[in-house]
Amino acid sequence: LIKHTHYGFRNVEYEASKLFFKNYNIELPSVPLLHPEFQNPLFLKLFCDGLNKAGYTKIPDGINGITKIFDFFIDSINVKLSSPKYFNYSSGVNIVKKVIHQLAKYKLINDLYYIPIDIAVKNVSDIQNTYNISGNLTDALISEGILSKNLFWKEKGNYEEGIFISYERFEDHLVVSEILNDISSDKISKEFEDGGALFNFIKDEYAINRHKGIIEALSIQLPEKYSIELYQLLNDKNNYEIAEAFVSSLLWRRNDLKIDEQVIEYINSTVLRFQGTHDYFWDIVIAVSSNPNHFFNANKTHEILSKYSLSDRDAWWTQLIHNWYRDETSVKRLIDWAWSIEDKSHISDNSIELASTMLSWFLTSSNRRLRDSSTKALICLLENRIHITINLLRKFENVNDPYIYERIFAVTYGCTLRTKRTGSLQELSKYIYDTIFNKEKVYSHVLLRDYARGVIEYTQHLGVDLPFDITKIRPPYRSDFPSI
Repeated sequence: LIKHTHYGFRNVEYEASKLFFKNYNIELPSVPLLHPEFQNPLFLKLFCDGLNKAGYTKIPDGINGITKIFDFFIDSINVKLSSPKYFNYSSGVNIVKKVIHQLAKYKLINDLYYIPIDIAVKNVSDIQNTYNISGNLTDALISEGILSKNLFWKEKGNYEEGIFISYERFEDHLVVSEILNDISSDKISKEFEDGGALFNFIKDEYAINRHKGIIEALSIQLPEKYSIELYQLLNDKNNYEIAEAFVSSLLWRRNDLKIDEQVIEYINSTVLRFQGTHDYFWDIVIAVSSNPNHFFNANKTHEILSKYSLSDRDAWWTQLIHNWYRDETSVKRLIDWAWSIEDKSHISDNSIELASTMLSWFLTSSNRRLRDSSTKALICLLENRIHITINLLRKFENVNDPYIYERIFAVTYGCTLRTKRTGSLQELSKYIYDTIFNKEKVYSHVLLRDYARGVIEYTQHLGVDLPFDITKIRPPYRSDFPSI
């Protein structure tokens, strides 16, 4: 037997997302879909299906975080199945939610991988009878993609039909949601103690490892429902798996959740202490870098990295990203998306600037392939948004790594030569003149000065009127030789 792992839409998730959105007649969002879960065809279908069934042609405000996405998907199917065309019940009673919660609960209590078909049908029928609903609701839920049916090996060559919830991550969230439903905020800590509803998931290393999906779901839902982190409710606050689940939750939780000093302290003292969660944390940070509403977007990374001396930053950041230009990393996804020829006019200026900020910090790398790819990706991203290029230059004016600053000027020159929107070139030239040339001593970097001069001279070549003396941009210049 040959084993082959299918990685879904890995490396083509952006193209796949566009294809799905087009098929479901949904507008492309203003933030790039760089979330790794969009590599999962089932998640992408679930996401688009939910919007489509609810009658949306664009992603509505407030749908961020996986809990909200799942709730939205369930609600949209409930509205559809409650209509007179299907089962004709009041949509105010969310029968779909009741059924899948019941099945998830049954699986959990009986520690099952799947539910035998006769037991599953009985569970569904009991709910139907309670609300006087006729018809085959089980098959309808299979048709809608919430449930799946398959044959499972039993014993001595025998098989039986079984039902399971199609999307495993979905099921983990249902289980956690079902448990938390009956727990008030003042009782939640007690439920993690011996005898509590959540104790069996965290009682030892084996339990935590076995229930990784549940632990991750708890890491997302506890802050959303009770404004408390999972690690704060446990005795062992330095557990690796708990730290890993916390990092993963940053990708999935709602953007509006508060990240306070306690959480920052936990990241510094525990998450960044383990090599695995340290690297995973920064991979997640890069993945959310272009999201304007996320606490850990590229502005936060810029704030953090700017505080380091060049040598201290090189000691960890440059080492960290050195080998990250490969398929499974968010570095590769961000570069590939920015470098692609796909139309990005639907992406907001704010997201483009954030993505550009993160790409600029890749320019510290001594990996020439990563560095050059980031440079070209930046040009593709910014060539028709010169006003954002000006913002980027301003943002990195005081960066203590001359190489980053030089490369951003190389990007600016590339954008100037390629742009079809020349209206901002006068403003760009004036900014460069004031920042680099209109000084007693010019920035002491020969390549940077050449790129800066090239921008202005090409702008003049296009016939743009420049409000300054262009002879001042030409050598010889006065500069202090760098202190070595």
